[in-house]
Amino acid sequence: MPRFTPGYGKWRKTGELKKAIYVYDLNENINGTLYAATACTETNPMGKVFNSDDGGIIRIPCADLPGAMTVYSLVVAGDTLHAGTYPNSDIFKSIDSGDSWINTADLPDVTSARSLVRLRDGD
Repeated sequence: MPRFTPGYGKWRKTGELKKAIYVYDLNENINGTLYAATACTETNPMGKVFNSDDGGIIRIPCADLPGAMTVYSLVVAGDTLHAGTYPNSDIFKSIDSGDSWINTADLPDVTSARSLVRLRDGD
């Protein structure tokens, strides 16, 4: 996972998400925990969110997002995460840093939620 190091002016490689085919989104919370939205090779593919609290050196998969083949987008606010997925455009929410997820929305007639936005009032 690449990481920009202030003062050095360039990106440095800190490791790889070996089972991830693609990384679609990266976010960092106020405590410095990195989150990666991915598609993985485990089940042709399976969408996963990974987290790292050591700058990307060790990456830990979060809990599964049922039915998600790809996680395209993430919004991070403290320990609360929202994930936009494919193929059913489900929007998942976690209030425990990805240890568990609930499906909060399914957008009818839409196949993927490729972008999520956090509004200034926190919603």
